[in-house]
Amino acid sequence: MARFGTSSLLVIMCTVGAVSVGAAAAVLKAQVHPQPTPLAPHEAELLLYLLPDVRELRSRGQEIGWHLDASPRPPADECYHYWVLNSSVGEWASPNVGYYAVHRWTAEIWRAVPWDKVVDTELQGAQEILRKGHGIGGSVFKKYGSCHEK
Repeated sequence: MARFGTSSLLVIMCTVGAVSVGAAAAVLKAQVHPQPTPLAPHEAELLLYLLPDVRELRSRGQEIGWHLDASPRPPADECYHYWVLNSSVGEWASPNVGYYAVHRWTAEIWRAVPWDKVVDTELQGAQEILRKGHGIGGSVFKKYGSCHEK
């Protein structure tokens, strides 16, 4: 049976502990700061769900949906474009809530007619969570800009 002195045991415990802490720190760092990746369409749709207009309509019991506009776009267009629709309106009313662009690299949302950036506290919280998860920071904003700068 091997015998370890107190100092040997302490060195072994510290070494194992340092490796464990180092490994945990590396995993945590990878989760907090991954290489930047674009949002997926379902993540853009989550942001649409939190739009102020959509929240207000849902609070009145309206059923809201969206349709990804798959029309051809220039290669530089980094946005998902959606028609947001109210399926609870009567047959003589327009179901159109609005046309929106969600930037896949910055999580910004722009509403068409006129092109205005949507800014809202609840929405900003969700955008920050998605940006953190996708490693989106200042350099990504500089590289990609916005969908529709004025």
